[in-house]
Amino acid sequence: KPAREQVKLAEQAYASIRAGNPQRLAIRQGQTVRAGLLGRLTNLSLRARAMTALGSLAAMFLGMGGGGYCLLEGTVAQGFGAAGLIGALAVLLLERSIAHAVGAPLKQATQAARAIAGGDLGNPILSERRDDMGKLLRSMEQMRLNLVAIIDDVHHSVDGIAVATREIALGNADLAQRTQRQASRLEETTDSMGQLAAAVQQNAGSAQEVSGLVVDATGTAQAGGVAVDKVRVTMEGIGEVGRRIEEIIGMIDAIAFQTNLLALNAAVEAAKACEAGRGFAVVASEVRSLAQRSGHASKQIRSLLQDTIAQLEQGNRQVADASQTMRAIEVAVQRVNVLMCDMAEASREQSLGIGEVNRTLVEMDANTQQNAAMVEQVAAAASSLDEQAGRLTQAVSIFKLGRQAKSGSVDISFQGHLLLR
Repeated sequence: KPAREQVKLAEQAYASIRAGNPQRLAIRQGQTVRAGLLGRLTNLSLRARAMTALGSLAAMFLGMGGGGYCLLEGTVAQGFGAAGLIGALAVLLLERSIAHAVGAPLKQATQAARAIAGGDLGNPILSERRDDMGKLLRSMEQMRLNLVAIIDDVHHSVDGIAVATREIALGNADLAQRTQRQASRLEETTDSMGQLAAAVQQNAGSAQEVSGLVVDATGTAQAGGVAVDKVRVTMEGIGEVGRRIEEIIGMIDAIAFQTNLLALNAAVEAAKACEAGRGFAVVASEVRSLAQRSGHASKQIRSLLQDTIAQLEQGNRQVADASQTMRAIEVAVQRVNVLMCDMAEASREQSLGIGEVNRTLVEMDANTQQNAAMVEQVAAAASSLDEQAGRLTQAVSIFKLGRQAKSGSVDISFQGHLLLR
């Protein structure tokens, strides 16, 4: 990349050319030079300058020898002519020597530099010279080998980066699919846990409602037990009254029996009195009839009372059984109440646990979504890295390494190390 000063100078040169070229500038071989004879002389190559100077010197020697030979006479004229010719030949030999010593290596170095600048690193720069030009060519060969090693290492590194980025892309694609599936399953699990939480809450509400009903049933059972106890007490009182009535009936039966005996005795005495006791016999007969009727009625009442007492005793036993049943029902209802309270508490704790699990699942879902986003970012970074590696490959592909690159960067670096030594 050119520096700002170079860009500024180029802009000034182009502006001068567009303005009519007052500074007599021209563009030759990509460079801005001065036009005219002075510009041409200034831009001559080193070989051309040396050849021009030596050619002028040879011409001067020939002129001096020819002038001396023409103007002078005798041996002096021949000496001047021979000296001029020898000087011209010496200058020509010097020109050939300089052309061989400087011109050819400079041309080789220029061609090699242009090839390297064009990206062609496959042509070795060979030189067996031991002078300064040989050192220059060997330094350029060392530079070429180092560039080949660097470019080859870059090729291998870029290939490794490309393979790694492709593996990262494949791994990220697989990870993205698994993360997406995990997110879907977590979402389904979250929905299921929400439904389960709603069901558990409904069960907890139902358990509380049933617990209230059980409490009411417990109160009803207790009230029923109290009522049964009252009925039992009443039945026992009725049985006691029946037994007292039975005693009274026994007393009435005894009185009727005694009355019957007294009436029988009165009838016997009336019969003994004959006509005088006839009226008394009639009264005694009526009293006896009443006594017999009373005894018969008392027997019927006793029979009914015994049946009633038997039924009362049976009812009392049934009331006792009902009382025991009510107590058992009360105990069972209390146990059911305890179980329903435990169930309600377990449902509440289960609801709290499910809520905690649901919150954990929500956090896991959020983390999974973040992981999916990070996977996408990594995939984008891997794609960008792959694209940059492709650009680097394209940038490095302009260099032609030749056959030496096939042997590996280690051999090239080893050759460069030998040249440095």
